[in-house]
Amino acid sequence: MSTTNLTEPLERGREAFDRHEWSVAARALQAADEVSPLTGTDLDRAGLALHLIGDQDAATTVLTRAHQAAIAGGDAQHAALIAYWLGMMAADRADFTMAGGWLARANRLVEESGTDSVVRGYLLVPQAIQALDEGDAPRALALFEEAGAYGARFDEVDLATLARLGRGRSLIVMGEVERGVALLDDAMLAVTSGEVGPVVIGIVYCGSIEAFREIYDVRRAQDWTEALTRWCAEQPDMIPFRGTCLVFRADLMRFHGAWAEATDEARRAEGVLLRPPPVPAAGDAFYVEAELFRLRGELEAAEAAYRESTRWGRSDGRVPHPSRHR
Repeated sequence: MSTTNLTEPLERGREAFDRHEWSVAARALQAADEVSPLTGTDLDRAGLALHLIGDQDAATTVLTRAHQAAIAGGDAQHAALIAYWLGMMAADRADFTMAGGWLARANRLVEESGTDSVVRGYLLVPQAIQALDEGDAPRALALFEEAGAYGARFDEVDLATLARLGRGRSLIVMGEVERGVALLDDAMLAVTSGEVGPVVIGIVYCGSIEAFREIYDVRRAQDWTEALTRWCAEQPDMIPFRGTCLVFRADLMRFHGAWAEATDEARRAEGVLLRPPPVPAAGDAFYVEAELFRLRGELEAAEAAYRESTRWGRSDGRVPHPSRHR
C-alpha cells in the first residue's frame, strides 16, 4: 500500500479537526485507524471528535486506547488526564460508577508518579463540584481556587478557566454576586477570545448562562445565550451543549411571552437530550415545558411534564451543574 494511501485520511482528519469539522475529522481518523492504528495525539483527536458528534461509545473506546497507550509509553500524567476526562464524560451520562472508577484511576496514577502536575488541579474540580452540589459553597470556592492556582502555575488555560467559572458560581451562592459575576465575565472572555478548547467553551457558556438565570440577570443571560446559539450553529454536527442551548432559548422565549415558540424549542431540546445515551439535563427541558403548560392553564399536561422532569433529576428546582450537559 502506498504512503499516499496511508497518510491521506490521516491528514484529512487532522485538517478537519483543526477546522472544527467534527464529523469529517472523526470519520477520516477512523478510516486512517483502519489502515494503520492511530497513536499519540491522533488518538486524542479521534476520541474528542467522536465525543463532539455524540458517538459516546466509540469515543470511550478510542480514549481508552489512548489512555492505555500513554501508560504503555510511560506517560503517567497524560494517562491520568485522559482518565480524568473519561470520568467526567461518564458523569455527564449519569454513569457514576464508571465515573468514579476513572477518576480513582487518575488519582492513583498521579499519586504513584509522585509528580506535581496540572492533573492534580483537574482532579480538584469534581471535588469542588460535589461540594457545590451539597451546598458547601465555601469549600467549593477553596477547591476551585486551588485548582485555579494549578492552572496558573502550569499555564493551563482550560483548567484556569474552569476554575474561574467555579469560583464565580460559588461566590454567587455565598451572596457575593458582584465578585461572582466579574469572574464569570472573565471566564467568558477566555471563551470568546478562543483561548480554550471546545469542551471547556461549552461548559463555560452553559455554566455562566445558568448563573445569570439564577440571579435574574436577563441581559447577560440573553446575550450569552445568543452567543452560545451562534457557536453551536458554526458546528452543526456537534451534539454536546446543543440541547442545553435549546433549553436556554426556550426559557428566554417563555420570559418574553413567546409561549408557542418556547414550547417548540423545549421539545427540540428533549429530542437532543434524550437521544442515546440520554443525559440528566433532559429534566431541564421537561421543566420548561411544564412551566409553559402551567402558564397556559393546561394543568394535567403540566403535571405530567413536571413528573418527567423529576424522573430526570429536576426534583427540587435546582439547575444541574454545567459539567452535565448535552
